[in-house]
Amino acid sequence: MANGLLLNYQSNIRRFLFEKSLLKSLIIDGSLFHRIIKVLRMTVGEQFILFDGLGSESIFQIKEISKNTFLAVLVNSERKINIPSLPNVTLGIGILKLQKFDFVIQKCTEIGIRTIIPLFTERTIIRPPLKNQKFVRWNSIAKAAAEQSKRIVIPEVLEAVPFKEYISNLREDHYTIMPYENETNLQLSDVLTKMKISEKGINLIIGPEGGFHLKRFY
Repeated sequence: MANGLLLNYQSNIRRFLFEKSLLKSLIIDGSLFHRIIKVLRMTVGEQFILFDGLGSESIFQIKEISKNTFLAVLVNSERKINIPSLPNVTLGIGILKLQKFDFVIQKCTEIGIRTIIPLFTERTIIRPPLKNQKFVRWNSIAKAAAEQSKRIVIPEVLEAVPFKEYISNLREDHYTIMPYENETNLQLSDVLTKMKISEKGINLIIGPEGGFHLKRFY
């Protein structure tokens, strides 16, 4: 298992999110049935990975297929990662234009960000309120990215909040890092080497297009 994140399975095995308990046998229906049987045309005997998004994943095999469901049985023992051992990074980020923000969510999932909080700042182009469909979309992007990148913990995309509200509610048991493009003395690597991230999480704050207003730094 690389860095406690990726299981050492053969690279060509299919992988799917299953947001229920990974039992020894499962009846798969609905959209996952459609995807596996109708779209990918997998058949009896083929194997695939299911992960629950919370730190567990297992290999299953298709045992029986009926009209609208199929039976999957556990092939290996369930494997888990030790969630507390991973860096707990919460990203507060100024909302970008939507396609760019989709890309941010995808890549943050791939690198292991735990929580993503969209921020309304003075320079965000998109203003409140945001429709609920956007949060549904963003969480769907995170789930899809986790499937593809072999992450078994899915970051949660929370509701957008104003920057001032976010700052006033920062977790005190986390370090807080707010990169600034005009900083000349202190490098990010210098800050990280002094942190005990095994004991504390990190609040990482990133601005929107155009960055933060200068008064945030003085």
